[in-house]
Amino acid sequence: MISRRNRGISIARTPYTTTVFDRWPEGNSVPLVNTTCTSSWSRGPTRPTKYFTTATVARHLAPDALENDLLLNYAPYGNGEPDLEAARAELARSRYGNPSGSCIASACRTLTLTVPKDAIERVKMGEEIVKDLAPLGIEVRLSRTSDMQYFAALTDPSARPDMVLIAYSKDFPSGSDYFPSSFSSSALISGNGDPSLLGSTPRELHRWGYSVGSVPNVDDRISQCQRATFSLAVSCWATLDQYPMQAVVPWVPLLAWTGSFVVSSRVKSFSFDQSVPFPAASLDRIQLSRSSPALSP
Repeated sequence: MISRRNRGISIARTPYTTTVFDRWPEGNSVPLVNTTCTSSWSRGPTRPTKYFTTATVARHLAPDALENDLLLNYAPYGNGEPDLEAARAELARSRYGNPSGSCIASACRTLTLTVPKDAIERVKMGEEIVKDLAPLGIEVRLSRTSDMQYFAALTDPSARPDMVLIAYSKDFPSGSDYFPSSFSSSALISGNGDPSLLGSTPRELHRWGYSVGSVPNVDDRISQCQRATFSLAVSCWATLDQYPMQAVVPWVPLLAWTGSFVVSSRVKSFSFDQSVPFPAASLDRIQLSRSSPALSP
């Protein structure tokens, strides 16, 4: 949609979402996510075109657009407002914390958060996460890696990273594109997904060097949703979203972001191409006026 036209500039917006992850087995890590800010310029009658993003707190795993906003008001862990005392209270009840809510386990002294060094937004976000966890006695080292090392941490089950800051941008607008690649054990076979290792077998866990013998599995739930169609499929994915959020917690979603393009005021109509993972203009649906409108005062 086109909105906020002023002084020869129009802004077109589209919603996207991001979320976070951590390896499931060891139980020492804290799952985390990221938001991506990119920019691109195009030439021609609509130039300049600038792409930028804004973000809000994500309260569940999948982008709302993939679930027809069914979970728009779903917030099992609050609205994202910081609450250090509540965090300390939770830690005090865990086997890692002392009565004052500080982590005393040795695992809290050796954690690493992996980010791609060339993604400045993820590096900055990682620095904030390190600062936020410190008052809880959780000491995290930020590891800035090459892209090759970063993706190896995501796709190699034997890599065993503590925490990895990741992002997701929607591709095909359906939960069938998001959940199987993120949580199905079939993605472990291809080596292209399921970084949380949900659905891993005891033999696989042993081969990858983990001490635990089993992890949760959501393959049956995913298969059920894949067989559903239309509104039943949307409802199924939304229900599936809530199960790992509250019963499994393989990831901690952090941010949902909205992508925007700034275009010339000559652009009368603008639509986003739904077939690509990152926001791009649908070129056959752009309409231009013959002349530029008068500037607003």
